[in-house]
Order: sequence, then C-alpha cells, then structure tokens
Amino acid sequence: MRKTMIVITMLVCVMFLGSVSYAAQSFPQGPPAVYEGTVKTSNGESIKSGTIKAYVENELKAEKEFTDGLYINFTVQCDQSDLNKPVTFKVTIDEKDYQAVSDPNSVSWTPGAVSDGESVPYVNLTVDYSGDAVVDDQDESNDQSAGGRGDNNSEDNNSASDETVVEKVIKLTIGKVEGSVDDSPYTLDSEPYINTEAQRTMVPLRFVSEGLGAEVEWMAETRQVVIKDSKTITLTIDSVEALIDGTNVTMDSAPVLEETGRTFVPLRFVSETLGAQVDYDGAIKGITITR
Repeated sequence: MRKTMIVITMLVCVMFLGSVSYAAQSFPQGPPAVYEGTVKTSNGESIKSGTIKAYVENELKAEKEFTDGLYINFTVQCDQSDLNKPVTFKVTIDEKDYQAVSDPNSVSWTPGAVSDGESVPYVNLTVDYSGDAVVDDQDESNDQSAGGRGDNNSEDNNSASDETVVEKVIKLTIGKVEGSVDDSPYTLDSEPYINTEAQRTMVPLRFVSEGLGAEVEWMAETRQVVIKDSKTITLTIDSVEALIDGTNVTMDSAPVLEETGRTFVPLRFVSETLGAQVDYDGAIKGITITR
C-alpha cells in the first residue's frame, strides 16, 4: 500500500512539473503593435498600391494592403517572446517583394500603440522601385516627356503649368471614422468632431496632412508637430500660438492630443495653410478637402 502511494505521488509530481514547464514556454499574446505611414520610392514618389508585410526574425507576422502611398492601422500581432525584437518590412508590388527601408530605421515590436506621446508609431517605408506603379504628381511633368511613361500617364506630362495634373481629394464626416483619399476608403481610429467652445471642426492631423502630400514630424520633447510642405507649420499641443514659416500666428482653437493618442487640429487652419480648399455639407456633416 505504501509503495502504491509513493508511485502515485511521483506521478503527480511529474505531471505537475511537466505542466509548469509547458506554461513557462508558452507566451500569451498581448495587444498588437499598430503602425501607420507612407510608402514611397527612393525618388520620393508615392506608390499607388501594394501590400506591406511585417517580419520579426524573418517570420511573417502581418500584412496589409495600401493605396495612394498611405497606410493606417497596420496591426502586427506577436507574443511576449517577441518583445522589443526588431521589426522589418517588405512591400509587395505587382506580385514582387521589395525590401523596405523604414524611417525610423530601427523599429522594435512593442505591444499596444504607444510611441513618444502619440498612440500610433509613424513609420515611413521606402523601396528601391522604378516601375509604373507610382502616384503621378505635378513634379513629374517637369522631367517626363509627353509619352515618357506610357499612355496612362500622358495627360500628366503636358506642362508644368497644367494645374489639373493632380487633385488630392480627402473626404471625412463629423462623428464617423469612415473617410477616403482620392476615393480610396480608409477607416480612422478617431472621428472628426466639433470643438463646441471654439466652434471649430477638429480633424486628425496626420491623416489630413499626409493625405495632402505634406510631411509630419512629432517632437516629443516640446510636444510640437511640424508640418512640412510648400510652407512649414509648427503647432504646439494645447496652444493657440503657431508658426508659419517662422511667423507667429494665433489660431481660434488649439491642437489637442486625444486619449487615443491622435493629434487633432483645426480643419481650416491646417488645410487652407497647405493651399487646400475646404467645403462643408451641413446636411450630411461631410467635409471635402481639395488640393
């Protein structure tokens, strides 16, 4: 009887230790990392469409389609064993994979969506690509011949003064996360809203600025955002004071860092400073930004 009890006790211990060992090797998944940014060629041209792929230690972790050189809400799910490991990216264009160079050049997988005071890390991707799958812009008319890139692009090469070569159109709706850039649908993680105190429409800074072709830089130390295009705009969170090409201006409403980590800015101030036209349809609360 005693021997039987000893054997049973030993078996229980073995089973317990085995379960502990298994649990120690299991790494539960946490919240995913979330990225957004632009996809361009080494010449700075936005790529029309493709698929972004994220890797950790050469293992494919996630992929997402993009259009018009812009991607948002790219979620990369890993487990805790991948914490702080480097994330690398590839871009698939016309069924061919291209290694992407990221900016910042060092991206580590961190669960959740936190980066320097903004909830979504902004990662620009550059690929060594020279094919036709790029977004046409006004600069192409300066260095392309009339037929230089084929019939599909011939109307974009008539002259540098042709103001109809490019028209960026962003559509948003107050209170809704659905939006579009040049008719390509996007789902935002925070909807535009009305600042009732200042009676100003507030929109997500990065989405609008990048949709219009500007570059956006977040400066965590000073809680400032710098928007670079034909003009340089410097905004400070919670301050109505701004700089346009170094000149002080005062806004009606201050930029706000929402709980989601998104920076929201007054619609007309940013859009019109970047040379865009803003139209509002009160019946549907629709916003159209055209440049």
